[in-house]
Amino acid sequence: MATLAVDQTGAARPMRAGEIPIIDFAPFRSGGAADKKRVAAAIGEACETVGFMYLAGHGIPQSMVDDVFDASADFFTQTEEMKRQSAATWDWYRGYVPPKEV
Repeated sequence: MATLAVDQTGAARPMRAGEIPIIDFAPFRSGGAADKKRVAAAIGEACETVGFMYLAGHGIPQSMVDDVFDASADFFTQTEEMKRQSAATWDWYRGYVPPKEV
């Protein structure tokens, strides 16, 4: 993967849903080495050029996907004070990152 200097990255632009690649992960899960390489290359390309992808064929049950979205919605309905209790820190950069204050 190439490393880009800040002046090489270009400005962000709005995207339509149809521009986000859909990658079928099923061949990675059940295929051979060539399938895994092809899927990995498609994921790498999406990350480097678009920054997003839809992942199909991942094998995660829809009920679990729904549960995660429900938990996320529940989290973001909390007060800012409650969300900040889960905030990322410099020592543990995982968790809630509050919006930039103006």
